[in-house]
Amino acid sequence: MNTNGTGVESLELIVVVAVGVLAMSWLSRRTGLSEPLLLLGAGCLVGLTPPFAGFALSPEVVLFLFLPALLYWEALTSSVREIRNNFRSIAPYRPPGWCWPPRSPSPPWPRPCHAAS
Repeated sequence: MNTNGTGVESLELIVVVAVGVLAMSWLSRRTGLSEPLLLLGAGCLVGLTPPFAGFALSPEVVLFLFLPALLYWEALTSSVREIRNNFRSIAPYRPPGWCWPPRSPSPPWPRPCHAAS
C-alpha cells in the first residue's frame, strides 16, 4: 500500500478524518463530554494504532485545505475588543518587521522594527 500521502490515500484519509470528527461531535452531544477532549483522545488512539501509523498527508493538503478553513473560522469569531485587551501578549508573536500601529508617530512601547516614521 502506498502511504506517502498522495492520490487516493490522501482522499481516503480526509474522508476518514471527517467521519471521525462527525462521530466525535455526535458522541459529545450524546454524552455531554467536551468535544475537543473526545477529538484529542480519538486522534491519539487512531495515531497509535499500527494500521494508521504509516499514513501521512502531504503538506500542500494541510496548507490549502485545512489551514484556510481554520483561519476563516477564527477571523469570523475573534473579537477586536479582546485582541486590543490582549495585545501585549499577542504582540511577541507577530511577524518580524511588523509595527503597530502602522501610522502612529510614538507608540507607548518601543517599536520592534526599524521602520521610518
